[in-house]
Amino acid sequence: MTAIGIRRLLPSDSIEDLTGMLRRAFAPLGGRGLNCTCVDQTVDTTRGRIRLGDCFVATREDRVVGTITLYAADRASPVRWYREPKVASIHQLAVDPSYQGTGVG
Repeated sequence: MTAIGIRRLLPSDSIEDLTGMLRRAFAPLGGRGLNCTCVDQTVDTTRGRIRLGDCFVATREDRVVGTITLYAADRASPVRWYREPKVASIHQLAVDPSYQGTGVG
């Protein structure tokens, strides 16, 4: 089995495919009634959330199978903790359902 690679999102990566993977990964939470942005977000929402931080992807055989976006401290945040210089936050952490439970996350 091919190893999982981790790299920054590339301009050539499909945001449409990434959005589809996010929707699939969060579908079970949406099915339980939880309000998660990724359940039905648009491609523009995915793109906008990526622009706010540093997006990384997990790949296997050139296929994106996971993602995470790291946000630096946000001096404009209404939450004091998120304004702290040493605090970062993660967003859009997801693993394709076919790879969940395999250690990708």
